[in-house]
Amino acid sequence: MNSHLERIRVLDQQITKLDQILWSKQYQAAGLKIEITVGVEPGSDLTVELGVTSDLESILMSVLRGLIDCRKWRLAQAELDYKELKDFFFLRPTT
Repeated sequence: MNSHLERIRVLDQQITKLDQILWSKQYQAAGLKIEITVGVEPGSDLTVELGVTSDLESILMSVLRGLIDCRKWRLAQAELDYKELKDFFFLRPTT
């Protein structure tokens, strides 16, 4: 399966969950743990864990906006891939 489509599905799940958290307001009396991992090879990753206890709504909204932007980008890339494949299969000269 196309990696763009797999990633879009994961993003949809993350967006839905984060939206539920924001609408429920259950985060207001809690802290937030954010784990950021950078790297692609095991053992070479840089991981930072942040513990946040204030201004959670603005942080969650920023993360939500980032996920939505990432989904839009992935969808645009998938559409470009689709167009290229369609052009290749249906517009190429026949021999």
